[in-house]
Amino acid sequence: MIIASNKGEIVMINPMAEKQFGYAKGELNGKKIESLIPQRLSERHVRHREKYEANPYPRPMGKGNLLYGKRKDDTEFPVEISLSNFTTGKQDYVIAFIIDISERRKSEELIQKEKELAQMYLDIAPVIFLVLDKEQNVLLINQNGCQILGYQENEIINKNWFDEFVSKNEMELSRHLFIRLIEGKININAPFEYEIVTADGKNRFIAWKNSIIRDERGSPIAVLSSGEDITEKKLQQTLIENANKELKRYSDEILKLNADLEQRVQVRTEELEKINSELAVEVKVRKQAELLLEKNRQELHIALDKEKLLSELKARRSPA
Repeated sequence: MIIASNKGEIVMINPMAEKQFGYAKGELNGKKIESLIPQRLSERHVRHREKYEANPYPRPMGKGNLLYGKRKDDTEFPVEISLSNFTTGKQDYVIAFIIDISERRKSEELIQKEKELAQMYLDIAPVIFLVLDKEQNVLLINQNGCQILGYQENEIINKNWFDEFVSKNEMELSRHLFIRLIEGKININAPFEYEIVTADGKNRFIAWKNSIIRDERGSPIAVLSSGEDITEKKLQQTLIENANKELKRYSDEILKLNADLEQRVQVRTEELEKINSELAVEVKVRKQAELLLEKNRQELHIALDKEKLLSELKARRSPA
């Protein structure tokens, strides 16, 4: 705590403040308050001080701005300052309550770095990270989600997700599933897939994994969703299914053709077997006929030979 006159001169400072600024006891008495402010800010502080002296009332100093104090060794540290005033006799005084917020700033900076790191992870993740409140409005979406949708982040935030970005064919069903999900009426691990519509009017099929965000009382307040774009997988699956259908159709046709061919081969085989059987009988008959003909020919030759021999014998017996 520091008490200064309306001219900005320090008239009282407590030991804690002396320790914060690195001064010995009583060393700051009578010095200007600007001696505790960085040089680059001292002129502006004089103007602010004069303005406050013209209309003094209790208030925080430098609201919305980062304030710094300057130690005796010229090092700086962040501070919060609240101002008040009082009057003794004809003299006006200002009381400054000063808090060293160095540790808080370190914590805030650490938290900010962690948030930036978390946001970086969200932005480079190859999925859509989406937070919807109970009214289905978008509270957060990562850069990958913006890129897939084809919108800037400010064009998505605070918009109703199902009204603006979900395919009309699936809007009401997906909205109903979301409501049942946040009410705890369906399993958090239940499949959750639907089509979203991009800025250029194209549909992308997204598979979602969901987690409920709850307040300190355990009541659900939002849903955090991780969405994988499975459009290409779906397309490949459809192509494979269509190819399998075509393959089955061709297979059925081939099986039918094979069955027809086998039937025709069987019929033809039976015809050939019948023809072969008839040919075998014909060959057998022909061979028998040839044997009989050969036998008759031989008998004829024998008969002719006998007749010729008898003729010769008769000729020899006849007188000359």
